[in-house]
Amino acid sequence: LTYAGNVDNLLDVEHHPNYRFAQADITRSDDMEPLFQEKIDVVVNFAAESHVDRSIADPGIFVSTNVMGTQVLLDFSLKYGVSKYVQISTDEVYGSLGES
Repeated sequence: LTYAGNVDNLLDVEHHPNYRFAQADITRSDDMEPLFQEKIDVVVNFAAESHVDRSIADPGIFVSTNVMGTQVLLDFSLKYGVSKYVQISTDEVYGSLGES
């Protein structure tokens, strides 16, 4: 996890029988393929570098995680027949909701 990740956010689901947390690097095929071999059917990708100011200072890490890492997940999703892939994003991409 990077500075933005917090495992405590997953406490509500940690005992669910379909939940599995894996501390791994999505850019590394060697980390990802064993997970896909477990016959998963849904991928929800929350992994991302964020904050525009950080992307200006170090764009390489953003390309690595947000583009190449996502490609690794998509490739394995296709290879192993994942039925649903959900890509999470932020207001930095979609814009803020404003008042709700």
